[in-house]
Amino acid sequence: MDSAIGRTMLLDGLKYMVRALPDDLTEREIDMLKEFLPTPLLRADSAGGFVPRKPMTEAKAGSENMLRSGTGRLVCFLMGVFVLIIPLFTSLLSRALDYERQPRLTEKTIQGTGQLAKSAASVSVLAADSLIGLGQTPLGSHCLCSMRWVFQSIFEGVGDGVDKSMQQRGMTPSLDSLKML
Repeated sequence: MDSAIGRTMLLDGLKYMVRALPDDLTEREIDMLKEFLPTPLLRADSAGGFVPRKPMTEAKAGSENMLRSGTGRLVCFLMGVFVLIIPLFTSLLSRALDYERQPRLTEKTIQGTGQLAKSAASVSVLAADSLIGLGQTPLGSHCLCSMRWVFQSIFEGVGDGVDKSMQQRGMTPSLDSLKML
């Protein structure tokens, strides 16, 4: 790996960890954290070189439900983890492809999936028929409305999490079309 990329990834990881610190640290906890800071950072701090971070502003009251905000936070966390794991994943994928080329595992696997695809298709047709019949009953329509609310909250939370992650990384979000849905 290029040393500049490794350095950038290290600083990004540290940035996410620092942002995870609670806003209500005690003086003792702050002093303990300052003990681990390198000397140049301490001098910059005493000279007023750092701007304290602002607490994350929440959306207007009532516009987010618990499921939506929780999903947004989960997506934000997962995006941070994903950025840290990409180099490991690419290395693992490269080794897996090198191993796969020798015994042709993919070719053998594809040959054996025909029957599995047929049985999955027949089960999904039966499940679709059952769900259509369930939607005709009052209980079924209530369940479908509840499921719609859950899925809508999850998708909006995913959009919120992506937006917050992009804002924290200094990128301008281009997900305004998602919010219109």
